[in-house]
Amino acid sequence: MRRVVFNALLFFAAVGLPVGWGHEVSNVSMVAEIDTVARTYRLQAAMEVIPSADTELNDLISPEDAALTFAEDYLVLEIDEVEQDPTIEVTREAVSDEETPVELQREIVIADLA
Repeated sequence: MRRVVFNALLFFAAVGLPVGWGHEVSNVSMVAEIDTVARTYRLQAAMEVIPSADTELNDLISPEDAALTFAEDYLVLEIDEVEQDPTIEVTREAVSDEETPVELQREIVIADLA
């Protein structure tokens, strides 16, 4: 099995975004595992999701929903020039330790495509 690591930094400017946008995916790191013998793959995208200034909208749209929408709309996976239709599962994980002040604590959302 070969393991390929991709890193991508995506910036989305808040200027000019339509009113009503919830969370913002600010950066994405990806790890791909490709098994050429079994002809299987797994792609994990770790996304930092930043809440918007609109707390009511943040309550309506979870970070997981924002990450899932991003993965479905912007991550395109092609193998041998054939677009794949992977299943996507998302989970939220804390990346700060318990000593980090609340206002500085961060969470990421992991999108697992297989």
